[in-house]
Amino acid sequence: MIDFLSFHEYYEKNSGVRIADSAPEFSLYHYTDTNGLSGITQNNEVWATHYKYLNDASEILWGFNLFFFLLRERYKDNDSAELHENLNKFEAYARGSANVANIFIFCMSSEKNLLNQWRFYGGDQVSYSIAIDTKDYLSRGFPYTVFLYKMIYDINEQTKICNSIIDCIVKFTEENNDKLKTDEDIEDYIKQITALITVSLLRLKNPAFLAESEWRLVVVEAETSRLQDIKYRAGKYGLIPYLPVKTSSANNQIPIKEIVVGPGRYADLAHNSLSMFLERTDRAAISVDYSTIPIR
Repeated sequence: MIDFLSFHEYYEKNSGVRIADSAPEFSLYHYTDTNGLSGITQNNEVWATHYKYLNDASEILWGFNLFFFLLRERYKDNDSAELHENLNKFEAYARGSANVANIFIFCMSSEKNLLNQWRFYGGDQVSYSIAIDTKDYLSRGFPYTVFLYKMIYDINEQTKICNSIIDCIVKFTEENNDKLKTDEDIEDYIKQITALITVSLLRLKNPAFLAESEWRLVVVEAETSRLQDIKYRAGKYGLIPYLPVKTSSANNQIPIKEIVVGPGRYADLAHNSLSMFLERTDRAAISVDYSTIPIR
């Protein structure tokens, strides 16, 4: 059996492209509402959303569209009907509902005061951006496979990554062809490939969103025995699957450096109650600030 982690290691070794980035020296900001703030500060957990249920469904299409465009371009002059049939099956599986890889995303930004984020989480409710010391946070370890990466908006860099994945898949398939003897072997292999390209392609985003300066914590849950950890919350797609993620450390308190209260009619009240709450929970050292952006 070819597992995801061995394929991922093979990809990084042979492509020279790392899936994950090192944690930055600066804090990263997570935008959320009061429920998200409560989960992070009281339960010491972040809610990583299943990648197919992100706020903007088009986010997962950008990288897939580019990848399969480049894949088809590479083999457009190949006359093998079997090859093109297999490419069709691969794309259908990767894009379709059958691809239910347990990959979860926790979104952050290097910017603490973004108008579009305040608009999304604001309105009639209070919103926050929470500064997390990700270097400290990631050093504590997790019971899952976790990657941190900075989103890539440059189309040339995106093209390079997609082509490197294609190269890796071709080479890996040729080297391990003797292990793909049964339909079950092939089906399992396609699942592992899809998991790899999904994790990789979720790093690519439409250049129009460059100002978001987004980073993502990507959680891969490969152990089916832990699927009971997945929970559900109400959202615009119905029930939204998410994974409450805690560190493996004895000190699992999330290292929060600052909380910014978003603009809105209740900002003063929210600031006061948040300060009271942090003092009562022995987290008064966390700085509390206001957003200065006017929002209508």
